[in-house]
Amino acid sequence: MNSIEQIALNKQTKKIALTTVNNYFNISINRNTRQRRYVLARSIFYKVLRDNTKMSFQEIASIFNKNHATVLHSIKQLEGYMEYDSSLRIDYITINRMFLDSIDKILTEKFVDAEFDNPQYIDLLTSFNEIKNKYNKLKEIHNVLVIDSEKINEKYKKLKESSDARERYYKRNGYIIG
Repeated sequence: MNSIEQIALNKQTKKIALTTVNNYFNISINRNTRQRRYVLARSIFYKVLRDNTKMSFQEIASIFNKNHATVLHSIKQLEGYMEYDSSLRIDYITINRMFLDSIDKILTEKFVDAEFDNPQYIDLLTSFNEIKNKYNKLKEIHNVLVIDSEKINEKYKKLKESSDARERYYKRNGYIIG
């Protein structure tokens, strides 16, 4: 792929990511504001591009006339937030999946009209589609497990807090803990 094709592909990829994030949050992340929902949405946008493309931090930052350090800091902050905020992690997973589905749809449509009679190509395409289907099923299972893991983790935290409170009560009131 030559550099002109790469620039066009990057431009289309940025547009897809921007549209996906804007539609998901029902905002325009181009708006120059520091409101939390805009900052988080931009962070997710940065992370989606960084995780799924070969774009540098500076290439991503140039979209909003920012510095590469802004993108780097934003992604690190987001990863820290997602560690403790399961709803934010679910938002990221959902947006990332929507982004990848959009990219996949565009790439698939590119080759729909092409005619390939080579049996080797047909075998490769069949194998690819089988692997893609298996990958998609595994990705769905992974996403469900992540969400279920978060729910279990939240229940564990609540039970632990309750248990600790009960233990403090027993110690304070002289009950024997065995």
